[in-house]
Formats: sequence, C-alpha cells, structure tokens
Amino acid sequence: MTKDTFNLPFVKMHGAGNDYVFVDGFESDVPAVLGELARRVSNRHTGIGSDGLIVMFPCRENDCDVRMQMWNADGTRGDICGNGIRCVALWMSLTDRTAQKCRIRTDARLVTVNQLDLCRRSGRGSFAAMMGQAQIRDRLQITLSDQTYDCQQVSMGNPHAVIWTDDLSTAHVHSVGPQIAEHQLFPDGTNVEFVRRIDAGTLDVRVWERGSGETQACGSGACAVAAAAVASGHCETDAPIGVRLPGGTLTIHTSAEGITMSGPAEVSFTGSILLRPLDR
Repeated sequence: MTKDTFNLPFVKMHGAGNDYVFVDGFESDVPAVLGELARRVSNRHTGIGSDGLIVMFPCRENDCDVRMQMWNADGTRGDICGNGIRCVALWMSLTDRTAQKCRIRTDARLVTVNQLDLCRRSGRGSFAAMMGQAQIRDRLQITLSDQTYDCQQVSMGNPHAVIWTDDLSTAHVHSVGPQIAEHQLFPDGTNVEFVRRIDAGTLDVRVWERGSGETQACGSGACAVAAAAVASGHCETDAPIGVRLPGGTLTIHTSAEGITMSGPAEVSFTGSILLRPLDR
C-alpha cells in the first residue's frame, strides 16, 4: 500500500436480505466521489457485493441522531431506504450512540425508529420505523408488447409503481420490471412492486428496485404496497399486514398517523475498502 492509498472501514448489514455497505461518517474521512464508490463496492464479482452504499453522518440540527445518505448499486442517489433505516438504527445501538429510540434524517423525511429487541453478541435486532404518510397518486396504464399493466403510483418519499398480479415468476419480474422502472412516464425512474394477495393480512411481493434491479426486500416498497392494498380494499387499515418478500417478511401497519414498518436488521461482516487517489 502506497502513501496515496488508505483503508476506509465499512460494515456490511442487511434487512431481510436487502444488503448495503455502510460507512461511518462520524469517525471516517469519507471520500467525495460516493456515486463511483457505490458502483465499485456494490459489484458482486469485483467488489464487496451489495444493493448499494449508505453513509451515516452526524446531524447538523438537533432534531435527529444521525443523517443517512444512500446510493443505489448503479451509483445514483436514493431518497429513502426502509431496510437501510433499520440497519442504521442497529448500528447506532451497537455503537452506543442511541438506545431504544433513534431519529434518522433521510433525504426524503425524518424517520423515528424504535428498538424492539437487540442481541449484541450476534449483531442482530428488530426495529419498528415510523415511515410517515404514503401519498397515493394517479393510476397509470402502461402497455408493453400488447400486455397492459395497471400501475398504482405511491410515494413514500421515493416513487413506487404497484402492480397486482398472479405472476411472480422471475421471468416476468425481470422482463417487465426494468421496462416499467425506466418507462418515459417516470422521467426519474420508479421502483416496481409485483403483488399477489394471499388474504386480507398477507401479501406476496417481488420488487424491481430503481438503480439496483431485483432486491431480496424493499422496506419503502413494502410500505407502498400496504398503502395501495388499503386504498384498493385488498387489506384493512389499523391491522397488521405481512408483506412476504424473497428475503423475509416485513410487518406493515397503516393508520391515520402514518405507516409503521417492523422487521429485522443484521450485521453480516466488517472490513475495509482500499481507496486509491482516483476514488477520492
């Protein structure tokens, strides 16, 4: 290692399989070119492997405990990340920066997270995040190869297109997902949720995430799906909804006060990234 290189510590964490590389902006000298760093570390062949990069910074104001900024695997910025929020709360607890409650400032909104349980030895915990209100927007019909898809637009501080379907096959998700995510009707792109209703309290979901492709779970997507389910009469408000994703189940509760998302967070491993002059 030369004098022009240095090691940047990181912790790899995931929430229901939705995995990110997390960097401590409290203690570390964070490089300026974070979009390129996100692409590098997210590569599952030549990097660490993740759905993106999240950096945790001290707060500028007294209304929060930590600021989080996220980048998708392709290096684009994200506004909010539900599974990442729970992981940040886990890290704040493990580093004794917060205890039972953590206030996290995202680019989209302030989120308060309550610790439900914590195992320091295993680096695991479960957390309930108050994700705020969902905004139900206009429905759109998008035709692809003579097949029309009815998309319910929902905003959780980031965009979602919810599609009700019985086809949750990989071929379907991987062919339709990117076409809708990058459709001209969504100039900034959108996350796409494919949803199959099991019963009034259970939904099966697969997500094509903007900037990252299919992910094992999407916390903001689970909230958007629950909001769309209540708005369309598939599920009831003030009742828990189990959103089953490939990486695990998130419990979503909708009410007049907003949406609460509960689920796990876990440390996978720690290490350091070798940064060269071009990375900085």
